[in-house]
Amino acid sequence: MAKHARNAFKLEDSFAYHIYRCARMLRYRFTHFTGSLGVEVSQEQFFILHKLSERAGQSQIELGDELFSDRPNLTRMIATMERNGWIRREEDPKDARKLRVSLTAQGATLIARIEASILDERKRLFAKLTKSDLAELIRIVGQIETNIGAEP
Repeated sequence: MAKHARNAFKLEDSFAYHIYRCARMLRYRFTHFTGSLGVEVSQEQFFILHKLSERAGQSQIELGDELFSDRPNLTRMIATMERNGWIRREEDPKDARKLRVSLTAQGATLIARIEASILDERKRLFAKLTKSDLAELIRIVGQIETNIGAEP
């Protein structure tokens, strides 16, 4: 019986593995950091709050497309955030099939309260990286996203 040669692939050499690990570590750190601020908000919820602070009245579909979130998960997150009083959903006056999502006053206060601390924490986490390093990282990850999107 012939032995199958094991390929030379090492998980530790995989960019996807390192990106995955880093993303999980950042998500874990974010949850603990915001908890230390007395706020229970996930990284994904923060992304939604931030996107809505930049542009109110987005549809759930627009938010999902921008954040690459699957619809059932996004719907659950938005429902939780609405129960928390951070956002509100309203029918689109031009299309009753759509719901528009906006920050409430409480949501705007929350984002204003934690955003500066999050920026400070981000500076701490990226302290040994130059602006050029971070720009190159964004460029590389963006190119990977473009390559994935261009798949047949």
